[in-house]
Amino acid sequence: MQNIRLYIKPNLINLPILYLLSFVFTDHALAASSPLCPDEKGYIFTNYQDENPREGGFVSNSADVDVSARIAATAAVCGSASVLDDARIYGNAVISGEAIISDNARVYGNARVQDNAHIKDDANISGNAVIGGDAIVGGKLHIRGEDHIESGIHGINITPSTATIATEEKKAETTLPAFSRDECVAGLQQQCLAWEKCDTLVKGECAKAVVQRFNSTLEKCHEFGYAKDIPKTETGFYKRSIVIDGERVICNSEEKLKRIAAADKARQQRQQQLDLSWCKKNPITSIEQRASSCQNRCEQMTGHRKTPREYYEKCSAICGKNKDIRLARHQHRCPSSPQLKSDRTL
Repeated sequence: MQNIRLYIKPNLINLPILYLLSFVFTDHALAASSPLCPDEKGYIFTNYQDENPREGGFVSNSADVDVSARIAATAAVCGSASVLDDARIYGNAVISGEAIISDNARVYGNARVQDNAHIKDDANISGNAVIGGDAIVGGKLHIRGEDHIESGIHGINITPSTATIATEEKKAETTLPAFSRDECVAGLQQQCLAWEKCDTLVKGECAKAVVQRFNSTLEKCHEFGYAKDIPKTETGFYKRSIVIDGERVICNSEEKLKRIAAADKARQQRQQQLDLSWCKKNPITSIEQRASSCQNRCEQMTGHRKTPREYYEKCSAICGKNKDIRLARHQHRCPSSPQLKSDRTL
C-alpha cells in the first residue's frame, strides 16, 4: 500500500480531521522495496490472512495478489503481474510484467514468469525455467530445468485428437524422467539428515535452505504419487522422526529435541511476559473508549460534509472495523490462561 500524504493546514476547523485520520490509518502497512523488483515500491504480502497470518514476499503496488494466494518470503511479484485464486509462488521465483498465475498453478525454484505469460490450472514451473512472451501453460504440465518458452499453448488440448494426445504423452515421457519411490524417500531422508546437522534451531540460513530443498523434493514426490500424507513445512522438523510411505526417517537426535524443547519453553515464557505487559497497557475498556471517541469524531465531522449520511456510515464502519481488529488482537494475546500455540508440525 502506498504511503498517504495529506497536506492540511492546521486550524481549529481541520483539527477534528487530523484526530480522525490518526484512528483510521493506524493499521496500514509501511511501504517496502525489494532487489527482485528494482526501482519499484510496494508492500510485504501476508499469507494465511484469515487463519494464522505469516509474513510473505514483496508485492509491487501495481501488482494484483488475491488473499487466497501464497507468496513465499523469498519470492516477489513485480510490475503489473497478477497472482490469483489459490496460486502459489515459492522459492526465489519472480513474477513480473503483466504475467498471470491463476487457479492452482505453482511457480518455485529460481523460475521467472514475465511479459504476458499465463500459468494456469495445475501447471508447475520450477528450476531455472523462464516463461515469457505470450506463452500459456496449463493442465498438469510441469516445466523445469533451463527451459525458456516465449510463445505457444502448452499442456492444454483445446481440440484433442488421437495424434495430439500421443504427442503430448511422448513429450511428457521425455520431459518427466522416472522418479521412483526409493528416490523420493532417499531425497527426503537426505534433507532430514541435513537438518540434524544445522546448528541453529529455527531461522538460520542452514535451516532455511534445508526446508526449501525438502519442500522442493516433496513436490516432486507428490507429483509421482509418493508421500501423499506428508505436508510441506515452513518451519522445519521438530519431531524425532517422520514416516514416509511406511518407512521411518530420523530427523532429530534426542539431544537436539531436548534443546528444541528448552528453546520453545524459553520462547513461550518470553512471549507470556510480553503478552502480560501488553494486556495491562491495553485493557478492554481502553478499546471501548477509543471506539467511542472515533464515533464521536464521526458525528462531529458529519455536519461539514455535503453528503452527511453517506459520510457518517463510512466513517462509522471504519471505526467498527478498527475496534474489531483491536478486540481480536486482545482476545488472542490476553486469554484467561495464556497458552501459546506452536506451528511446528513435522
